[in-house]
Amino acid sequence: MAVQRHERQAFYHLPVYCGFCGQLVDGLEDFEPVGEPCRHTLYVAHDQGFAFVSDRAEKALANMSCKVIRHDDDYLEVECGDDDERNIDELTDALEFPDALKVASYVGPPDGSGIYIGFAPNDDE
Repeated sequence: MAVQRHERQAFYHLPVYCGFCGQLVDGLEDFEPVGEPCRHTLYVAHDQGFAFVSDRAEKALANMSCKVIRHDDDYLEVECGDDDERNIDELTDALEFPDALKVASYVGPPDGSGIYIGFAPNDDE
């Protein structure tokens, strides 16, 4: 089941809360990042890499022949096969979880970068 997408372009700067439990996952306070992944968060990523990958998202990536490499607490790298040309936005679209939602926030020109946060209910809910 493909992930549902919610794209934000004009209001990319607003905080992202989990739709399942209401926890703040990504935001700014006095220009400093605030928020923590909750148990529904699948991943937090941007165009340069991943900041967080849950265990179940890591398993789904492995099923797609991708491997998560943990460099430190703030940077994770996902390597897929040599013939896989997908960018992070496309890769996170390809993850399949029932009732999953991806919030894709795109910063306007001249930056043009994206931030991607995925959520899905847990199996026990």
